Amino acid sequence: MSYGSTVRTTRTPLAMLAQQAEQWRDRPLFLIFGALQCREPAQLLREIAPAVAALKAVSVPEVPKSHPPETVVREAEVLGIPARAEASIEDAVAAIGEGVTEPVRVLICGSLYLAGTALDANK
Repeated sequence: MSYGSTVRTTRTPLAMLAQQAEQWRDRPLFLIFGALQCREPAQLLREIAPAVAALKAVSVPEVPKSHPPETVVREAEVLGIPARAEASIEDAVAAIGEGVTEPVRVLICGSLYLAGTALDANK
C-alpha cells in the first residue's frame, strides 16, 4: 500500500472521530497523542482540532520511528490546540488530572501502537 492510499483510507475514520468529538461537547476533550513518522500529526489532528481542549504529546513506546513529542506539540499549536510534551502516557494522564476541576474525556490516539500500550498498562 502506498502512502497516498493510506492517506485516502484514513479520511473516513478521522471524519467519524471528529463527528463523535462534536457530540462530546458536554465535557472538555483531552488528547494523549503519539504518531509514527509515516503520518504528519497535523493531518491526523486537523479535523478534530476544534473539539480539543488540550493535547499531551508522547512518543510511541518502543517504536523508534515515532514523532518526537516536541514535533507534535508544534503542529498541534499551529492548529490552535494547546499542547505540551510528556514523557509517558502515565505522565500525560497525571498532567491532565492536575489541571481539571470537572469531569473530562481523555482520548488516546494517533497510533494503534500507542493505544495498545495504554491497553496493556490498564490490565
